Amino acid sequence: MARSGQINSLQAGRALAALAVVVSHASLAAVESSQPFLGASILELGYLGVDFFFVLSGFIIYHSSQGKTIGEYSTARVRRVYLPYLPIGIGIALLYVAFPQVSANDREWSWLTTLTLLPLKADTALFVAWTLKHEILFYLVFAVLFFANRLVLGLAVWTVAIVISYFAGIGGIPLALINLEFVFGIIVAVLAAKGRGSPALLLLAPVPLIAWLLLGADRSISVLVGAGFALLLLPIVNLERAGRIHVPGWLLFLGAASYSIYLSHSIAISLVIRVIDGQHWAVILFAGCFAGVAAGIAYYLIVERPLLNLWPRRRVTPAPTVLPSGEAA
Repeated sequence: MARSGQINSLQAGRALAALAVVVSHASLAAVESSQPFLGASILELGYLGVDFFFVLSGFIIYHSSQGKTIGEYSTARVRRVYLPYLPIGIGIALLYVAFPQVSANDREWSWLTTLTLLPLKADTALFVAWTLKHEILFYLVFAVLFFANRLVLGLAVWTVAIVISYFAGIGGIPLALINLEFVFGIIVAVLAAKGRGSPALLLLAPVPLIAWLLLGADRSISVLVGAGFALLLLPIVNLERAGRIHVPGWLLFLGAASYSIYLSHSIAISLVIRVIDGQHWAVILFAGCFAGVAAGIAYYLIVERPLLNLWPRRRVTPAPTVLPSGEAA
C-alpha cells in the first residue's frame, strides 16, 4: 500500500477495467465496420469492467468516508466526478446540438440529465455516462444512510427492494439489479477494515462467473460477475497490506487516468472508425484500442489533472482512488 493510503492493487484494477471496456467497444466497432471475427464475442465481454468499477466504487466510498462530515463527503464527490466529466459531457452535447447527424443513434438525451447526472429516464449526451447516473444515485443513498447512522438497515432494505423488483419485472435506475454491486463493495470494505478475508476466496471468485456463463452470460444478470469481483477484491487488498503484491508504475498511471479513458474512449473510437471504415477488422480493432487509450491519457494530462489541481482535495483520512468516476476523497 502506498504511503498516501492509496491501495495500489485497486488502482491497477481500475486500469485493467478501463482497458477492458475500451477493448469491448473497439471490438464492437470492428465487427460493425468490417466483419465478425473469431474471438469477438469474448472481447466484447470487456463491458464487465463496469461491474468491477461498481464493486470498487462501493468499497472506496465506504473506506474514504470514515471520519468525514457530510460537507466534506459531498465536496469530494463533486470534485472527483463532475470536474473531469463536465467539459467532455457538455462538449459532446453542444456537438450534437450543432450537428445532430454526428450522433449515430436516436437516443433521447436531455440537458438536465447531461448536466446533473441524476438518475432520470432520459440519457446523457455522452453515452458512457449512463454508469455515472448509477454512481450519483449510490452517492445520494449512501450519504443519507451513512450520515444518519442507518447504513446497515438502509442497505438491507434497498437490497431486498432491488431483488423483489427484479423478479417482479419492475425497471428503473433506482432498483436496477446492477446497483447491488455497490453493496458488495461496501461489504468487502467492512470486512477488509476488520482484517477478514482468506486468500482461499480467490478460489471461490470464479464460481459466480461460472454460474453467470451457465445461465447464458446474460448482461442483465452480470451482477453475478460483480459478486465474483467482490470475492476477488478482499483477498487482494489483504495480500497487498501484507506486502505480497507489487504494482508497476505504468499500471498505476493508467489507473489514475482510467476515468479519463472511460469518458473519452468511445469518442476517439468513433472518430477512428470514420477515418478507416472498411479496413480489415484487425486494423480497426488495434486502431480503436490505441485511439481510445491515447485519447484518455491526453484528456487526463490536459483536462482532468489540471482541473483537479485547481481544486485541491482536503485530506482528512488517507484514501484510495477508484472508478470511471475516479473515486477519491
